[in-house]
Amino acid sequence: MSRELTLRGKVSKGFGEGGKYVTREPYLEYFAKELGGEPFPGTLNVSVEYGFEEIASLCPPTKVEFGAGAGALLVWRGEILAEDGAVSNVLILRPLLSRHSPNIIEAVSPANLRKCLGLRNGSIVTLKLVCGGADD
Repeated sequence: MSRELTLRGKVSKGFGEGGKYVTREPYLEYFAKELGGEPFPGTLNVSVEYGFEEIASLCPPTKVEFGAGAGALLVWRGEILAEDGAVSNVLILRPLLSRHSPNIIEAVSPANLRKCLGLRNGSIVTLKLVCGGADD
């Protein structure tokens, strides 16, 4: 049975760059394979209590290396739960090259998470990360 780590956080505004990466190779191919469908062209940023390094030490991710010119990601399979109980299966990630503060993690899904979960900046969400890596 897989171990999980549950985090609570607030949806936060990003830099508007997630869509550029999600829809570009080699990221697009990876996300489509892992999600079972093409990802929505953007990420949902969530501000959590802990930095990504501490999260990774508590709940080991998969580290995905994309090669020259592309940054590496820490990736967890997981779920995002909105306050109203709506749930969406997602990949939760942290790019290792990021301008975000260490406590910002991102969710990728085939759906527009803001729309399907009724989220806006400041919405409280619960993230359930599956420990041990996305490909275990």
